[in-house]
Amino acid sequence: MEGFINYLQREKMQSLGQAQTLANDNRQDEAIMAKIRANVFGIFETTAKGGHNVQKLLEVIPKPWEESLEQAKATNDHIKITQEQIKLQAIAEIKAFLAKE
Repeated sequence: MEGFINYLQREKMQSLGQAQTLANDNRQDEAIMAKIRANVFGIFETTAKGGHNVQKLLEVIPKPWEESLEQAKATNDHIKITQEQIKLQAIAEIKAFLAKE
């Protein structure tokens, strides 16, 4: 579990650093997207440290994001589509990391 938590922390910090760099370059929209990615890793860092069943949460947490993505597609809300895709991509990365462990 320690390796998993370290991975989550690394990804979160990398995304936050990227967000800061983008913000410094006046690329606010992209900075927001990097922060969204960081938040997903932060959520799972907190839950893993709390001893929660991460595998179960990997199935439960993204459900509303998947629904939100479908609604955004239906209304052509491109910003929301991108935001939800970033969240779901982070989930996929977390699942892939766990599959290797």
